[in-house]
Amino acid sequence: MKVVIDTDALIGFYRSKRDREAFFEKEGITAYAISVVTYLEFLGGAQPERKKEARKFLSAFRVLPFPSRIFELTVVMASQVQLKKKGSSDILIAATALANGYAVVTRNVRDFENLGVEIVPYNP
Repeated sequence: MKVVIDTDALIGFYRSKRDREAFFEKEGITAYAISVVTYLEFLGGAQPERKKEARKFLSAFRVLPFPSRIFELTVVMASQVQLKKKGSSDILIAATALANGYAVVTRNVRDFENLGVEIVPYNP
Protein backbone atom coordinates (compact mmCIF):
# COMPACT_ATOMS: atom_id res chain seq x y z
CA MET A 1 0.00 0.00 0.00
CA LYS A 2 1.19 3.51 -0.85
CA VAL A 3 0.35 6.35 1.55
CA VAL A 4 0.58 10.09 1.96
CA ILE A 5 1.27 10.98 5.58
CA ASP A 6 -0.81 13.76 7.15
CA THR A 7 0.97 16.28 9.35
CA ASP A 8 -0.44 14.93 12.62
CA ALA A 9 0.78 11.41 11.86
CA LEU A 10 4.15 12.76 10.69
CA ILE A 11 4.61 14.44 14.07
CA GLY A 12 3.99 11.07 15.73
CA PHE A 13 6.53 9.41 13.44
CA TYR A 14 9.02 12.18 14.23
CA ARG A 15 8.73 11.34 17.90
CA SER A 16 9.29 7.60 17.39
CA LYS A 17 11.00 5.96 14.43
CA ARG A 18 10.29 2.57 15.98
CA ASP A 19 6.54 3.29 16.01
CA ARG A 20 6.72 4.36 12.37
CA GLU A 21 8.49 1.20 11.26
CA ALA A 22 6.12 -1.05 13.23
CA PHE A 23 3.08 0.79 11.88
CA PHE A 24 4.26 0.55 8.27
CA GLU A 25 4.92 -3.17 8.65
CA LYS A 26 1.56 -3.82 10.36
CA GLU A 27 -0.38 -1.90 7.68
CA GLY A 28 1.57 -3.33 4.76
CA ILE A 29 2.84 0.08 3.68
CA THR A 30 5.37 -0.31 0.89
CA ALA A 31 5.75 3.31 -0.22
CA TYR A 32 5.20 6.58 1.61
CA ALA A 33 5.39 10.25 0.86
CA ILE A 34 4.22 13.62 2.13
CA SER A 35 2.47 16.46 0.38
CA VAL A 36 3.90 19.94 -0.03
CA VAL A 37 1.26 21.06 2.50
CA THR A 38 2.50 18.59 5.11
CA TYR A 39 6.10 19.64 4.48
CA LEU A 40 5.21 23.30 5.02
CA GLU A 41 3.04 22.64 8.10
CA PHE A 42 5.68 20.45 9.74
CA LEU A 43 8.61 22.75 9.06
CA GLY A 44 6.57 25.86 9.87
CA GLY A 45 5.60 24.40 13.23
CA ALA A 46 9.16 23.52 14.23
CA GLN A 47 10.82 25.69 16.84
CA PRO A 48 13.61 27.86 15.37
CA GLU A 49 16.31 25.91 17.21
CA ARG A 50 14.96 22.62 15.78
CA LYS A 51 14.57 23.66 12.12
CA LYS A 52 17.80 21.94 11.06
CA GLU A 53 16.72 18.70 12.78
CA ALA A 54 13.24 18.99 11.22
CA ARG A 55 14.72 19.45 7.73
CA LYS A 56 16.92 16.40 8.23
CA PHE A 57 13.88 14.34 9.30
CA LEU A 58 11.87 15.56 6.29
CA SER A 59 14.67 14.58 3.91
CA ALA A 60 13.74 10.93 4.49
CA PHE A 61 10.34 11.50 2.84
CA ARG A 62 9.45 11.90 -0.80
CA VAL A 63 7.55 15.16 -1.29
CA LEU A 64 4.89 14.68 -3.94
CA PRO A 65 4.73 17.39 -6.59
CA PHE A 66 1.83 19.77 -6.80
CA PRO A 67 0.76 19.83 -10.48
CA SER A 68 -2.31 21.70 -11.69
CA ARG A 69 -4.45 18.53 -11.70
CA ILE A 70 -4.26 18.54 -7.91
CA PHE A 71 -5.67 22.06 -7.83
CA GLU A 72 -8.53 20.99 -10.12
CA LEU A 73 -9.24 17.93 -7.96
CA THR A 74 -9.18 20.16 -4.87
CA VAL A 75 -11.82 22.44 -6.38
CA VAL A 76 -14.08 19.46 -7.14
CA MET A 77 -13.59 17.98 -3.66
CA ALA A 78 -14.19 21.33 -1.93
CA SER A 79 -17.45 21.77 -3.83
CA GLN A 80 -18.65 18.40 -2.57
CA VAL A 81 -18.09 19.11 1.12
CA GLN A 82 -18.65 22.11 3.30
CA LEU A 83 -15.29 23.84 3.34
CA LYS A 84 -16.02 25.11 6.86
CA LYS A 85 -16.07 21.51 8.11
CA LYS A 86 -12.96 20.50 6.16
CA GLY A 87 -9.82 22.59 6.18
CA SER A 88 -8.38 23.56 2.83
CA SER A 89 -5.06 21.97 3.87
CA ASP A 90 -6.76 18.63 4.45
CA ILE A 91 -8.50 18.82 1.08
CA LEU A 92 -5.18 19.58 -0.63
CA ILE A 93 -3.54 16.62 1.13
CA ALA A 94 -6.44 14.34 0.15
CA ALA A 95 -6.30 15.59 -3.46
CA THR A 96 -2.55 14.92 -3.56
CA ALA A 97 -3.15 11.37 -2.32
CA LEU A 98 -5.97 10.73 -4.81
CA ALA A 99 -4.06 12.16 -7.76
CA ASN A 100 -1.16 9.81 -7.02
CA GLY A 101 -3.17 6.71 -6.11
CA TYR A 102 -2.20 6.85 -2.43
CA ALA A 103 -4.17 6.45 0.80
CA VAL A 104 -3.83 8.96 3.68
CA VAL A 105 -2.32 8.09 7.06
CA THR A 106 -3.81 10.35 9.72
CA ARG A 107 -4.77 10.60 13.36
CA ASN A 108 -7.65 12.91 12.38
CA VAL A 109 -9.84 10.50 10.43
CA ARG A 110 -12.83 12.87 10.48
CA ASP A 111 -10.83 15.48 8.56
CA PHE A 112 -10.63 13.13 5.56
CA GLU A 113 -14.04 11.45 5.66
CA ASN A 114 -16.24 12.01 2.60
CA LEU A 115 -13.33 13.16 0.47
CA GLY A 116 -13.11 9.94 -1.53
CA VAL A 117 -9.66 9.00 -0.32
CA GLU A 118 -8.77 5.76 1.49
CA ILE A 119 -7.91 6.48 5.12
CA VAL A 120 -5.40 4.55 7.22
CA PRO A 121 -5.93 5.55 10.87
CA TYR A 122 -2.79 6.09 12.94
CA ASN A 123 -3.41 5.71 16.65
CA PRO A 124 -0.13 5.22 18.52
